[in-house]
Amino acid sequence: DAVCISGTHGKTTTTSMTTQILLDAGIDPTCVIGGKLPAIHGSGRVGKSPVMVCEACEFVDTFLKLYPDIAVILNIDADHLDFFKDLADVEHSFRAFAALVPAGGLIVANGDDANTADALRGMDYVRFGFAETNDVCGKNFSADFREFDVYCGGALYCHPHLGVLGRHNAMN
Repeated sequence: DAVCISGTHGKTTTTSMTTQILLDAGIDPTCVIGGKLPAIHGSGRVGKSPVMVCEACEFVDTFLKLYPDIAVILNIDADHLDFFKDLADVEHSFRAFAALVPAGGLIVANGDDANTADALRGMDYVRFGFAETNDVCGKNFSADFREFDVYCGGALYCHPHLGVLGRHNAMN
């Protein structure tokens, strides 16, 4: 059960947060993170559950070598233009990444990001973000964005308390 987290920004943080949540929930995931997570004393570990969380980097189309059951796309910007021709080329690569998800898998993507919407046009995916039009959205944020309500399908799902502050981390 590979959860592959991609995006121009926020991959390491989101992969770390996802790993931490799974560990705290008693799931023993395998993980590969582009930074060090204190809970695992490093950037990777082999777990005993069938769940794997990995940072999926778009540079040189590396993420196209993965086999995601769940593909997460945090955002898409014109980045790595030493490899990609332009934003359209970056979007094409992210679309190819999303297309790797098999039937029965899941694509989760930023519904507030216009470039992500362009890349995934016509594909079925779960949208997250701040806008209430998303399938999953945040509301009622504290001033530092550490606390907020998460709504799924219009219903309150949970009220997280993050250990990090900032709008960007709430989005992560």
